[in-house]
Amino acid sequence: MTSTIELVFRRATKTWLSAMGVAICIGIFPQCDLIAQAGPTATWSDVSGSFKVQATFVEIEGGSVVLKNTQGKIIKVPLEKLSVASQLQARKLANPKAFEKLAAPPPTRVTPIAVGSTFDIGSSPYPRNPTVQQFLDTTLRELKAGQPKVIWHAMPPAMRQEVDALVVQAVRVAGEPLLKQIASITKASGKIMREKKQFIFAHPQVAALPATQLAELEANWPNLVLLTDAITSESVWSAGNFQSGRVGPWVCSLATALANPLIQLAKNAAARNTKSSSEGAMHGLLDVQYKIVRQSAEQATVVFMAHNGNPSPEQEWRFVDGTWLPAPVADNWQSALAGAKTHLASLTPQQTAQTRTSVTLGLATLGGIVGSLANASTQEEFDSAVEQIASMVPATPMIPGGPAGPGGPGPNRNRPGRNSVQ
Repeated sequence: MTSTIELVFRRATKTWLSAMGVAICIGIFPQCDLIAQAGPTATWSDVSGSFKVQATFVEIEGGSVVLKNTQGKIIKVPLEKLSVASQLQARKLANPKAFEKLAAPPPTRVTPIAVGSTFDIGSSPYPRNPTVQQFLDTTLRELKAGQPKVIWHAMPPAMRQEVDALVVQAVRVAGEPLLKQIASITKASGKIMREKKQFIFAHPQVAALPATQLAELEANWPNLVLLTDAITSESVWSAGNFQSGRVGPWVCSLATALANPLIQLAKNAAARNTKSSSEGAMHGLLDVQYKIVRQSAEQATVVFMAHNGNPSPEQEWRFVDGTWLPAPVADNWQSALAGAKTHLASLTPQQTAQTRTSVTLGLATLGGIVGSLANASTQEEFDSAVEQIASMVPATPMIPGGPAGPGGPGPNRNRPGRNSVQ
């Protein structure tokens, strides 16, 4: 029988693999140092490096680069047959403004957040028994200010206690060695971000990106590194974070460490007036508007507007134990968390051992490949590890239907009224 904790870590592995795949395939690791400085005459080479020619760039025509050699002869070479450096050289010469208009900003300077269970989550920023408008205004204000710990305060007290207990129970079932494996993988990921830009940028799928996208990603690079650094510290995965009463500070500290670079990415997107792509979603974090369609003391109907002005479908919100929750969450969180805790408690020692073995082996395989990426000393070694990761992503199973969760089916719960105290 496949346990809940195994399914959870399968989903975590899939998410991590997908993130790495996106990083490689859409090129969040640009390395513009590979672009050769082309003058009137430059060196051009093919993929193998065995063919080189001195020539002047003329244009990109269709899928070919048009060159004029030193004898004045016109040469057409398919773009994909050129080396990575020559491809980028051609793209820069064909559209130099695309590379110039998005100069990389100075590295973001932030005070490192000490991620761990000693983090001070502070008192709730919400007024006592807020209206839905007070609740939403406070939430959006705190998020824009880089204070994601507001989400923890937005939960009803009983929900915070149940989340704390579930995480503690899950980590106990998984075992402390699993935390050490995760710490090792994240540390290797940080090394990749900091030291392997050249190899990643030289990957053919990355080299084929449009020049404007490469320039945007180069501008965002310092913040992408900060995002990775937030999860690579040894303190993040210390077993002490997963003891009763310490999960909240750990979650809040990790979210706060991630907030600064995420907000800067959103600001960069807003400054470029990005209306599409993943940056558009980041832009939306700073520009969320809402409209209350109807409301009472116990419930409200809200429509949210994204940065592009498109409204969301109407969403029902309910007042629960001194705070407001989306209706699906209000209806299902108790049964979802209780079901997960019951399942974990029902595992036999044999099932627990099988779960640990399965998860450990999966993480060991993943860790070996990520380690190969981090320790690659040649492009060939790096590309080989990339192919291994790419082959793993489709094979990672999706989680089948489980206990009812937020947004899923589940019985309605008795909802405390407005007289509840937060």
